Amino acid sequence: MKLFKKNGKTRRYWLLALGCLGLTALSSLAQVAQQPKVNLPEDDIWGQQTYEDWAKQAYSWTHQKWVGNDQPYREIRSNIDTLLSQNNKPSEIAERYELYKTAAIKAPTDDRAQFAWGYAAFKIAGKNPSLIDPKIAKLSTRSLKEGGGTRLAVAPVTRTLATIPTPYTYEFARLRFLLEVITLPSPELTAIGKRLVRHNFKDHEVMYSYIKIAEVKTKEDRELALSITRSLLEAGPGVPKYHTAQGAVYGDIYSITRDRLYKEKAIASYRKFLELAPADDPFREQAKRLIRMIQKA
Repeated sequence: MKLFKKNGKTRRYWLLALGCLGLTALSSLAQVAQQPKVNLPEDDIWGQQTYEDWAKQAYSWTHQKWVGNDQPYREIRSNIDTLLSQNNKPSEIAERYELYKTAAIKAPTDDRAQFAWGYAAFKIAGKNPSLIDPKIAKLSTRSLKEGGGTRLAVAPVTRTLATIPTPYTYEFARLRFLLEVITLPSPELTAIGKRLVRHNFKDHEVMYSYIKIAEVKTKEDRELALSITRSLLEAGPGVPKYHTAQGAVYGDIYSITRDRLYKEKAIASYRKFLELAPADDPFREQAKRLIRMIQKA
């Protein structure tokens, strides 16, 4: 199969797998989506059914109106941001995380406790997932280096948030989106990703996450994706991962339009990443492979 196949969904799976998240999770998702039946865990309340029926219920939260009170969740988010910004000692950060996790486990129906656990996991895993689970530091496969460690770190809280009643708030939906894009970046998340981006076009965490699942088949979608990457780079021109996001968008647009201008822009974006990224950045080898693949496409 060619990397830049014109079929949008196939192309998107391959490019994201190679460009943003690592191959394993998305290739598994693609295989599941092609099956008429899915075997869900025995304790799943929906049992065995079609993927479409399962997805309709599993992602029903993405269609909810945000009518709840966001203030408590904003305060939790602000407190965690402040604590993490003031403390750079790994042992103390890991200890703080365990406190959030323990409080959530003791109060499984307390959505605020679950939110605090989830947000702490998201922020800490993005920087050092081994602080959440020390075993992650011992894993060295390519897929783990390219995002798998973060997926493993946030998977438990992501599953937990899916089992409690959603409080119909923007903040809670935002957190679930950020976590689920990491654990299983399904196309089912695209619509709520757009809602979140348009709700706050200065939320760079949401914007970066949206690019990982964005489609660019229509002119409107392409304009949105391009405007997001421009905004990210205006805010952080020296942030290496923003250049990979831009490269992914340019590569996607080239695969749809076959406009060689976007091919060259994609290559330039990945080269800029290599220029800015530290020598030990785990994505460096992947960026080099992507450049070679795009050059041949």
